[in-house]
Amino acid sequence: MGASNQPERTGPLIEWKACVGTIARGDRSLDVVCDVTVSSRGAIEVVVHDIPLTDHTWWVLESVTNERGLRLPDYKLELRADNGDQLRTELFHILTSGTKGTQEGSVIRLRGTAATMTVGHAPTDEWDAANSGVIAKYTTVGLKAFGQASVESDIGRVTLAGVHDLEEYDQLAGELRIDNSEATVDDVDGWLAVADARTRDILLIISLAAGRFVRWSVREVFVGRIRRSIEFHGPHGSGAPYDPLLHHMVLTDFLDVAANHYSHSLGAETGLDVAIEWFVMNHRYSEARFLATISALEHLVSKHASAAGSVLPRRAFAALRGAVDEVLRREETRLSILESFSDEQQATRELVDEALVEIRAKFGNLNARSLQTKAGALLADYRVPTDDVKLSVGELMAMRNQLVHRGIHRGSEDEPELLVAVSALRELVRRLFMAILGYEGTYYSFLNGPEQMQFRRLPPRA
Repeated sequence: MGASNQPERTGPLIEWKACVGTIARGDRSLDVVCDVTVSSRGAIEVVVHDIPLTDHTWWVLESVTNERGLRLPDYKLELRADNGDQLRTELFHILTSGTKGTQEGSVIRLRGTAATMTVGHAPTDEWDAANSGVIAKYTTVGLKAFGQASVESDIGRVTLAGVHDLEEYDQLAGELRIDNSEATVDDVDGWLAVADARTRDILLIISLAAGRFVRWSVREVFVGRIRRSIEFHGPHGSGAPYDPLLHHMVLTDFLDVAANHYSHSLGAETGLDVAIEWFVMNHRYSEARFLATISALEHLVSKHASAAGSVLPRRAFAALRGAVDEVLRREETRLSILESFSDEQQATRELVDEALVEIRAKFGNLNARSLQTKAGALLADYRVPTDDVKLSVGELMAMRNQLVHRGIHRGSEDEPELLVAVSALRELVRRLFMAILGYEGTYYSFLNGPEQMQFRRLPPRA
């Protein structure tokens, strides 16, 4: 499993026949025999052999029928295969159920899928000798890349491999492997938790480079190069790439950035974690892509302290707010406002008082800088070059407001084309991502159509 150049699979990835075990929900359970198949897309399919219909087994059919709501009920499934493999899931969902008459009597037939499944292998004599050197190998979904790359990191040697001729992006293809030669069998659980977390972080950055979500579906754990367990996480298709940061032929060049220059703390501190997810989401409409990208920028802005500063110092604004509030509370102010209405409008004192209360409540937000100003400060602080981007931050923010308030973009002679705005906005955000990650080098730009460019941050401000 997980070879770096897997051919397109037409049959199952792996399967177990006639596994014996139990299905349970709550305090009720029954014995079952099941066939379990994992498809080439990572789907975990379970076919339950015929169950005799009795008073003891009727509950499972009743629960499938009566407990369906907004989601399918979860069942726990524990099985043992002929080769000693132990299969377990607490997220088995029954998709089809029914009864059928046979020569032996009526039977229940169930078929479903497991959201996740853990498989533990039966111990062998070799396990005791091979008790050090832990490898976690993650089979990814639709990773298109040329060859493989390896880098050393604080959790071990990280290797990324892709498939160069991939056609269908929902197929299991490519792998990420983390090899820690110093870990022992006693360290596996703790080290594996760290490896899982780092793998999520690494694949997030690889997703940015690939232009699509890249997630893992299968994780194999080896100790002393002997596989001890497999964990299946189901299918994770996310569509074809859209304006990737790097061409798939050189995608693995980004591995060092992902493994050694990004961390969970950096993502949380800067907002990169959420922003990249917004950026690589798959959208059918340009309007949705623009709004998702502007949401990514807004999230980065919200996490950036200097960009989120206020117009006046807090004490100065408090003094200004107090003075304005005093004026708004005066009786002369109310009378002046009432006199401004015509006789036909018939304004009342109660209406004016309600309006003044709401205005005073909103006044506190006036000290916050505009999103345009904060976004400009963010780009400047990270020294992101913007001179060659045709649309200014102000024009992009105006487009955002039009889309939010008008919905579908219709366009006019005095407005930029939506696709031009999408390209300009995504180029700014891509450069911001690279600046935050500390990456300077070749990347794919779609500002003026696909072309390779060199990214270099501006010199430090004097």
